[in-house]
Amino acid sequence: MTWEQGTSDSNVRMTLSGIVGGSQGSYIALGLSKDDKMSDDSVMYCIKEGVYNAYNDDGSKSSQRLTNNNEQAGLSDITATLKDGVLTCSFLRDTAASSNGQQFALDQNYTLFFATGSATPDNIGKHSQAPLISPLAASLQDFSVNIGGPTTQAAVTTPAPVAPVSI
Repeated sequence: MTWEQGTSDSNVRMTLSGIVGGSQGSYIALGLSKDDKMSDDSVMYCIKEGVYNAYNDDGSKSSQRLTNNNEQAGLSDITATLKDGVLTCSFLRDTAASSNGQQFALDQNYTLFFATGSATPDNIGKHSQAPLISPLAASLQDFSVNIGGPTTQAAVTTPAPVAPVSI
């Protein structure tokens, strides 16, 4: 997962990539958590058809795709590809967006969760293995931070400023 300045100060370009095998019914997801428990939090998930918003209800430990025209609110310039078992999505995310009535401004610090699992066109299932969790909280408007350790080749070749993350 990488992020960098978007097309303006009001958005951030995010790129998610993960191995999902050859399955078209799979997802990769990024959760923004105000704590380290992934409850009551914002989720952006990628399937072959695109990127969508979801929300983890407090205590339920499951994500529900947002409805009522909110499923892609705050998301734009979306690309999603599945090639050789690798799902890659790139999108712009507004710096100030809400999820389930709560604000998730990207200048706030969040613990990041990266998960994969099975999906249908309408929703995602529980992650197939324990999610990768960032060791510290970070602001996605800080383009100089590396919260996950060594950078990947893909992140190294991405134009600066970028914050490579391997959570």
